[in-house]
Amino acid sequence: MTGKPAVDPKKWNVRDRSDLGLLFDAAVVDDGQVSVDSSGIAHLRADWLDTPVIRPSTQSGPRELWHKTGYMDQRNLGADNVSAGQRWGRWEIRAKVPTGPQTYGALAAFWLRNSNSGEIDIMEAWGYNQTAAPGGQRIDTATTTVHTQTSGSGNQKYIWHHSDYGAAKPVWDGFHTYAFELTPTYAAIFFDGKKIATATPATHPNLWDTRYFNSPLHMRLNLHVGPSATYWGLPNPNNREWTKPLDFQVDYVRTWNYTP
Repeated sequence: MTGKPAVDPKKWNVRDRSDLGLLFDAAVVDDGQVSVDSSGIAHLRADWLDTPVIRPSTQSGPRELWHKTGYMDQRNLGADNVSAGQRWGRWEIRAKVPTGPQTYGALAAFWLRNSNSGEIDIMEAWGYNQTAAPGGQRIDTATTTVHTQTSGSGNQKYIWHHSDYGAAKPVWDGFHTYAFELTPTYAAIFFDGKKIATATPATHPNLWDTRYFNSPLHMRLNLHVGPSATYWGLPNPNNREWTKPLDFQVDYVRTWNYTP
């Protein structure tokens, strides 16, 4: 594989509600929630709003959106698909996720999409509070998930909870690296530089099914809040102490190309 030391910042888009509208979770995308500090660390923050944004009755999702949050991606929202993408290669992030105590409803995510229906969630990590656990999601670990589609029915998915494969936990105590390699013959998941899981067309065929994965993958990086009390938690304005201001800190994102 041919490496790139870092992703060109010009090929990332910082999104806003004016770009994306209202997403399915309980937060409003705000470009002011993304910043870079003097050490070069990117921060995607989610903060409480003084008053909620009310979702139109014609849309599904939480009615009251009590947070504003950061979102970055490599999409062009016009006629083109993406500003940067690759079909095969390695994607890696070094980040500190806001998913320890008093982070109820948080979901930090580094993920890939394409122009088919496939999605690869390289790293997802869920928040919690001691008195309110997320609805069925695993805490203190990160997770990699492959989806064949994320809207409508018929989604088929593979899930790897990193701690089940020897990765350290908790993951919110500092910076860790998460990586995913995809080639025509194998896929691999890495945590802190160690390969923790592999897949092949024989063991996980959907990852190579051209109905779902047959076009370049582009990166997305965001901090969800919500979207429901039963899925990974819906922050309650009457219990704001359950969800402190959230800060998804990213040291770097790197990619490597693979040419079959």
